[in-house]
Amino acid sequence: MLTGQDRVGVLLCSRRFGEFWMGFDTDMTRGLDMGTNATQLQVAAGVIAGWNQLGRLKGIHFVEDLDCQEFVRLVSEVLGPPATFHDRSAKPTSLADRAVMSPQRVT
Repeated sequence: MLTGQDRVGVLLCSRRFGEFWMGFDTDMTRGLDMGTNATQLQVAAGVIAGWNQLGRLKGIHFVEDLDCQEFVRLVSEVLGPPATFHDRSAKPTSLADRAVMSPQRVT
């Protein structure tokens, strides 16, 4: 039996406010229930939510042009509500240092 999860989200960091993460932590079972896996389910949810907004603007569509509230609402219908974590006391950490700290780093 497959087990595990996949996370996708955004991490905002500041010296004044610490770190804030918002995203989706999708368990493998959610994907298996739909005949796929957690990663593909997250990708599909994002594509569907973006695709739903096509035609609202003429020309090339950039991610910045999307209605982010509508996007998150539609993704949440597939993945469930987003998770949020806020650590006000987090010290600033550079991307290079985060890569060294990450236990999932592939070399």
